[in-house]
Amino acid sequence: NLGIAYRGLGDLDRAKAYAEESLRLAQQLKLRPQESRAWNTVGLIFAARGQMALAHDAFSRSLELKDDDGGTGTEDIVNTLNNLGGLYSE
Repeated sequence: NLGIAYRGLGDLDRAKAYAEESLRLAQQLKLRPQESRAWNTVGLIFAARGQMALAHDAFSRSLELKDDDGGTGTEDIVNTLNNLGGLYSE
């Protein structure tokens, strides 16, 4: 995932661009599990920027899609819940 890779490198602008492109494609192709993961990535980027309200919204959207899609794995749900909880740990 290039969005995650660039976030790890500290290039949040490029990370956001790739994450948003991934999100757009997943929505266009109606790939709900991938859309959910893309929202999770967008949330991580917002959190890294200190935009906690936007991060919360992105993580919440990711969880909504996971709940709607029976094919999303438990590990993905736990990962997003951990990310959401991390917003309140500091």
